[in-house]
Order: sequence, then structure tokens, then C-alpha cells
Amino acid sequence: MVKNILVTAAGSPGFITVQKAIRSTVSMSDDLVIHGCDMNPDSIGLKMCDESFVSFGGSSSRYVANMLEYCTKNNIDLIIPCSDEELLPLSRYKHVFESKGCGVLVPSEESLLVVLNKSKLFKFCTNRGMERYVPKHYSCNNEHQLLNAYEELTKNGYNACVKPAQAHGSRGFRVISNRPCSRSDFLNKKVDSYHISIDDLCKTLSCTDDSRFPELLVMEYLSGVEYSVDCFKRQNDFLCIPRTREIIKDGICVFGTVTENKELMSASEELYNELKLEYNANLQFKYDDHEEPKLLEINPRFSGTMEHCRAAGVNLVEVALHEILGIEHLSYDIKWGTEMTRVWKEVFRHGDALFCLGGH
Repeated sequence: MVKNILVTAAGSPGFITVQKAIRSTVSMSDDLVIHGCDMNPDSIGLKMCDESFVSFGGSSSRYVANMLEYCTKNNIDLIIPCSDEELLPLSRYKHVFESKGCGVLVPSEESLLVVLNKSKLFKFCTNRGMERYVPKHYSCNNEHQLLNAYEELTKNGYNACVKPAQAHGSRGFRVISNRPCSRSDFLNKKVDSYHISIDDLCKTLSCTDDSRFPELLVMEYLSGVEYSVDCFKRQNDFLCIPRTREIIKDGICVFGTVTENKELMSASEELYNELKLEYNANLQFKYDDHEEPKLLEINPRFSGTMEHCRAAGVNLVEVALHEILGIEHLSYDIKWGTEMTRVWKEVFRHGDALFCLGGH
């Protein structure tokens, strides 16, 4: 029986990963129709679907009605959101979609309100006895609080960084550094946009008449290895695949290794259960100077580098389809040690046709 799957945010890296994983499902790929949507009518992802439409953004008051109308008209069986902005509206109206026979791959609104705000997430972890996963941090929304937090961290021997409480990827992340630029650095190194002086940071954030700015976390800078952990809880087991993020460009991992890090697997399952997450989730950790793992953020959706898990033997989209659509579970043999290197690949469009050039 044909199943209709709607994947949102066709312009996002996650969309490409999800649609490739759907088309590679072993048991049902021939019975799946992929629908896609995006705010941008020129999004290349829309051309990669079987059916597509231009949608409103997740923050629009017309978003839910627009999605519901399309899903009803096209008998959509499952929505897989790939944009953080769509998670809360879809979760709030999940019961309405389900009443139309359409599942939605999102956790509860209660869980999302905690997970999507790092300040609330860290407070939740502290209150639930999981403070060992929380980096040293302070919350601020004006220059005075920012300077006090920076002084408190540095006088206690920490290097400091900042990140908005509500942001994902590398948006708003900066390492506070006053290191001078040497002649050698200028001539031989690429510009590092992640470093900023405390003076320039204050000027940037206080450049308007309003001296307040959105909540910002001033945190200890973690110098150890960074990991991304992809999870999915089924009825009878918990799939968990940690992978290193050894080289990162613009917030996206371009080199890493799938690693059987049991410490992070245990931590991820504990956090997942305490937060009452559902289905897929991506947890990011980084080790501190004492080799203790600290939580960076949680993405309650498929990650853009989930393709690495598929290469290691676990198609997490296939797992989700089997779980939601009531198909018998498959067993997976994880190939620990699988490395990933991300390289450029061009996709061309001429009219309605997409194509790639041959060669290696």
C-alpha cells in the first residue's frame, strides 16, 4: 500500500539527508511517495520530491492551516519536519493531524519548550540531578550582566564563549578572545569568524537604542572532543549512535567517526528519558579540560549529518517509518569506526530537470 511522506524545509541540509534515507529504505521504498515543501519556491529540494508545494514559514499564523489543508488533500501519512521553527506549531496541533490519519514526527510541546531553550534545558538538567552534564554558564540580556559573567568566568580560570539561549547550529556562537593577529596569522590563516573580543561583543550587542538584547548564555569554552549523538527510542530498545565532530565548517560536521562511546550513550538515554522525548533526537556534547562530557544542545529532529549513521549501518529514517507506520522492526549491526568526510558535489538544473556530471 502506497504511503505519502511529507518532508518539510526542502532548502535545509537535513531535507537532503532525509529524502535520500527514505529512498534507500529496504522494505518499502517502492511504496513511498515523497512530498516536500519550503518557503522558497526556488529551493532545489523541491525538485527532488515526487510532489511538492510552497509553504508558509513555521512562524506564520497561516502555517498550520496551510499544512493541514495539503495533508488532508494528499492523504499524507507522516510529516517529517526538518526546521526548528516548525516543531512547536506542529506539536501543538499534532492531535488535529493525527485525527486526519497523519502522524507527525515531533515530541510533546512540553518537552520542546525546554529543549529549544538552552537556559531552560540547563536548568532542567540541574533540577533533575543531571548537573554533571551542564557547562558552567550565566544568563544575561544586557551589557552589565554580560561583563559580570565574563569577569566571573575568567577570574576562575575559564576561557569564555557566548551563544544565544534560543538558536541552533553555530548561529550566534562566539569565542571571547583578545588574541592579537600576528603577521604570520594574517598571511597564512583563513579568517576565524568565531573569535571576538569582549569590547567588540559589547559594541555589537549594544548598537541600538534598546540596551537589552535577547537572552545570551556566557559559558565556559569547552576545549575537548565534540560529539553528536543520534537517538531513536522504539518500543523495546533505544538506538544510540555517537559520532565525533572533528572538523566543523559553518556549524556542519565535515569529518567525523562513528564511535561506541558508552559514556555518551548512557548520558543520552538518561537525558532522552528525563526530558520525555519521542522518536528521533540529536544530542551534542563536548568534553571539558577534565575529560567530562558537557551538553551543548539537543535537536529534537533528524540531524543534517544523519547520513553518517546510515553509512554505519543504521537508517534512522527507516527506523522511524517502521515505528510510526506499524511495520515490523528491523535489527541493525552498527559498524563502529566508520569515518565520514564531506566533500562538495554539484547539482545542476535545466528547466525542470536535475542532473549531476559524471566522473569521480
